[in-house]
Amino acid sequence: QANATRLLRLHARHGFGYAFHVHRYGAAGDLLMALGAVRSLREKYPCAQIDLTCNAELQALGEACPDVSRVNPRPLLPAQDGNYYDASYELDGCYERQAAVGHLIHPADAFGVALGVKAGVARIEPGVCPVDVRAVADGRPVILCGLRSRSRPASNWREERWVDVVKGLPDVLFVAIDTHRKPRFDAGAGNDAAWQEFWSLPNVLDLTGQTGLVDAIDVARYCDGILTVDTGVLHFADVVEKRRLYATIRNTDTYPRAA
Repeated sequence: QANATRLLRLHARHGFGYAFHVHRYGAAGDLLMALGAVRSLREKYPCAQIDLTCNAELQALGEACPDVSRVNPRPLLPAQDGNYYDASYELDGCYERQAAVGHLIHPADAFGVALGVKAGVARIEPGVCPVDVRAVADGRPVILCGLRSRSRPASNWREERWVDVVKGLPDVLFVAIDTHRKPRFDAGAGNDAAWQEFWSLPNVLDLTGQTGLVDAIDVARYCDGILTVDTGVLHFADVVEKRRLYATIRNTDTYPRAA
């Protein structure tokens, strides 16, 4: 018992014997930023147990993060939380509460402040890229495309505008990803002709409906940059250290800024 006590004291500064619980629900982009703060927490306490609670559909993303010990998609009861964990961090509403009182802070920084660490960049273990993207590119630059935003549909481009961008850069391979197979991504009334033309363009590699989040991040590793209207895909760029352009536009009748 005495030896165990001495060991705990010796390694306590590394987190040995400690268990932390991080709560973050929300979209993939928010979770990736939260996992960046978890990475910094792991670097501060390399021996600690760090558990994560997140949306069930994002569980695979948490499990692919080497800084997370365990992912539990079901929220623990307060009594269980308090009895088991040495500290529990509630990241939901973290930056929203600051914004409500006029204090604008980047979500990544807000998550870091809540955990008592500096903001970091999430580490995600490689997934499975369904296609040899580089072989298909055959020397061409490769751009990953986040075609639509389900949480911010007003940011979506009209389908014919995507066609204009892709046709305007014939020497670039555009890799299309989405959770659904060949989705309609127009914010307004769909344009069937433009939608069909987009998927038939020779420099579009269609990987829609073929990847989960972790695999999509792995696809991004083989690309030279990311062009997206979705902020979740935007955060892939930080994980894989790629250039990105957040191509948001509110007036869908005008050309995208990337054109």
